[in-house]
Amino acid sequence: MLCEIDTFIFDADGVLWLDSTPIVGSAEFLEFLIEHGKQILVLTNNSNKSRSALLSKMQHMRGFGADNRKVYLIGSKGFAEQLDDAGIEHFGCGPDPAYAGNIDDDNFLSKDAFVYRVGFDDPLTKVGAVVVGFEKHFSYVKLMRAANFLQDEECLFLGTNEDETSPGPHPKMIIPDAGPIIAAVKTA
Repeated sequence: MLCEIDTFIFDADGVLWLDSTPIVGSAEFLEFLIEHGKQILVLTNNSNKSRSALLSKMQHMRGFGADNRKVYLIGSKGFAEQLDDAGIEHFGCGPDPAYAGNIDDDNFLSKDAFVYRVGFDDPLTKVGAVVVGFEKHFSYVKLMRAANFLQDEECLFLGTNEDETSPGPHPKMIIPDAGPIIAAVKTA
């Protein structure tokens, strides 16, 4: 029967938790469903809290989303706002602070080169997904970060669209879209 069902819908309070305590076995069961590729929706008839407040409550409860992984976003400000609206923690949107725009080609791999100052040991490196879309600030540093985060087998790789170009104001002008950026991350 489990293989016939793709999506499971649960009520929150009284089914998954009581007040701020998970109901015994609920977190483990949700994890089991996720491991088997099932979609999970949590609905509630309690209008006292916003969607983001309920998500925050669930993430802070022991057993529900305790690892606090973030999304590394190679994408636009609009995409970042959508993640914010969904209560998803992310970083990476906009110019990368480690890239000052002046890469020294002669000392690219020396121990003082920028590649060793990117900061993979900072707390932001607990990444659960690399999400790639159109990004006008795409750089070698962003490519390097994404490739390194994706070495973790549990880190998801998601692309928004593989369109090669976007329409522009001039018919003969090529404006690369998300596809080439996604391809670069896939290749790295």
